[in-house]
Amino acid sequence: MRTSTLQNDPVNRALLDYGYSPGRVPTKVDGRVLSPQEHDRYQAEAGQRSYQAIQELLGTDTWARLGPDDRRDALQGTVRDARKAAREDLFGGATASVPGLPPPPPGFTLDGGAQADADIPPPPPGYTMTDTAPPPEGFTIDDASAGADVYNDLQAAIPGVRITSGYRDEAYQADMRRRGYRPAQNSTHLDGSALDLLPPPGRSMAWLRDQVRRYDPDARILDEGDHLHVTFPGYYGAPALGGARTAGLRNPLEAIPPAPPGFVLVP
Repeated sequence: MRTSTLQNDPVNRALLDYGYSPGRVPTKVDGRVLSPQEHDRYQAEAGQRSYQAIQELLGTDTWARLGPDDRRDALQGTVRDARKAAREDLFGGATASVPGLPPPPPGFTLDGGAQADADIPPPPPGYTMTDTAPPPEGFTIDDASAGADVYNDLQAAIPGVRITSGYRDEAYQADMRRRGYRPAQNSTHLDGSALDLLPPPGRSMAWLRDQVRRYDPDARILDEGDHLHVTFPGYYGAPALGGARTAGLRNPLEAIPPAPPGFVLVP
């Protein structure tokens, strides 16, 4: 075990005060695994640049005006920019390019080399970080776009369709059982991916099933006799309806924006 004496260094003090530890640089750039020598050089260059940039930041009027949370964000951004500059100088600024893929959300990289976890900002609201990469860090590439507004799109695609139930939580399902209903223990209503549908007056369940298939060929349809229970894979934004809405329920993913084209939302 190596030990060292804590130095009263303003850069180290700022990192400690605002709870930010940059961690080590990634071991890959542009999908290529760096040799130990390349990684050491990258770490040293990025560390020197980060130190100098933070030192300069601490002496600015901008830093003096920032609150605690903003100061931590400023430190993260400074290290991120320093690492990018070091990477470009050492490895020619290479970044991965995926044909047809849009730019990643701010703060994420397409360089195939994951930034240290501490450097990656939280994903957009409603998205979950995953262990799959690239790109960008934390998103899985798919042909589908999650976060679609199925609730409203379905009504536009099938005029007159009646949507009787959407998102529920476990407590509401328990109350349904108390009232004599028999919701499934693992109901897809619980993750906001299912809607219960009734056909327009004068139309049959079979007709409605065909219309749903046209709208989404991947939809999983269960004919419950008095309604269709339909699960839409990749959709988690079903709103609370009927009694669930009256009871004050709200799907936390209801208002999320659509995923960028080429990305899929994970619940």
